[in-house]
Amino acid sequence: IRAYTQAERVHIWEGKIKSNKCTASRDTRTAFNALRDVPRLELPVFFLAGAYDYTCCSSLQQKYYEAVSAPDKAFFLFENSAHSPLYEEHERGRQVLEEIVERSLSYGALHD
Repeated sequence: IRAYTQAERVHIWEGKIKSNKCTASRDTRTAFNALRDVPRLELPVFFLAGAYDYTCCSSLQQKYYEAVSAPDKAFFLFENSAHSPLYEEHERGRQVLEEIVERSLSYGALHD
């Protein structure tokens, strides 16, 4: 099982502290609910989730994937990754990106 390193933990919290300084109010950020607020997308959407991601819970991502309506969608769970699956499982990440590009090209050809 891959766990965050001490440096990664520090960087996560540094980012969270810095994000509190953004212009959106805390009430606005915590009130957003994608399941409620974005039930449909007009473009393809692809989810790449790390099974050990403590920042973006993969089960919540899966729940949204199942609920959202989109012209094309896919959910890719990276079983040995946390928040950066493209780096943590780079070979599988490359394969997933190739699949996404192929699907996107096919979608574009059908909808031009």
